[in-house]
Amino acid sequence: MDHNIFEEKTYKRIKLLVAIVNRDYGEAVSEICAQHGAKFNLTFMGRGTAKSDILDYLGLTDTKKDIILAAVLETRAAELLQALKKVLHLDEPGNGIAFTLSITSVGGPLTHKYMSGFGNFFAELAKKRSEKIEQASQP
Repeated sequence: MDHNIFEEKTYKRIKLLVAIVNRDYGEAVSEICAQHGAKFNLTFMGRGTAKSDILDYLGLTDTKKDIILAAVLETRAAELLQALKKVLHLDEPGNGIAFTLSITSVGGPLTHKYMSGFGNFFAELAKKRSEKIEQASQP
């Protein structure tokens, strides 16, 4: 019987980590995520929109932020949040925020495996495409 990577029905629940931290701390968040198995992450540069008088009142000066999105296994999400809190002092005002959201659906098993940190997404995708081309070329 031909092994088909799409037949694997064991899916692990994943969450989306959202972290908003001061500019230049995004790399630290990505490293902590990788240490906790969250290998799929994206970092965006953001800017706060609060008015200057509100920022002055709160004692905040810099509105430049790094926004990090990372897929993490549900079983590791709590420990990842604790690590971010400890290393980046997220329990102190002005240092950032991190939270998770449940992901209820993704676009296919390969995407799920990639986001979960399992398997080599690109190698499996290339293999699957090669198999389709091979099948199409046979009479």
